[in-house]
Amino acid sequence: MKDTELLYRCKPIVWSELPYKDALGLRVTKAIEAMDYYRERSNSMNKLSDAYAEMVAKYTDSRNARDWNTKLIEELR
Repeated sequence: MKDTELLYRCKPIVWSELPYKDALGLRVTKAIEAMDYYRERSNSMNKLSDAYAEMVAKYTDSRNARDWNTKLIEELR
């Protein structure tokens, strides 16, 4: 299981009191922000380094979290 704070770059308490659909929407927004963060960080790294590979993995995990939460929102419609 992936660490929530790495996927969204915030603590889950942020959406804990929100209605389910709103919490999913916030997760999508936070995942996009995390993706932007990881992309920016990786831009200045050596593409062959382990740190770059780690940033790419975190970016991918956040993208997957965004996609998963988006699908859950669509199921509510």
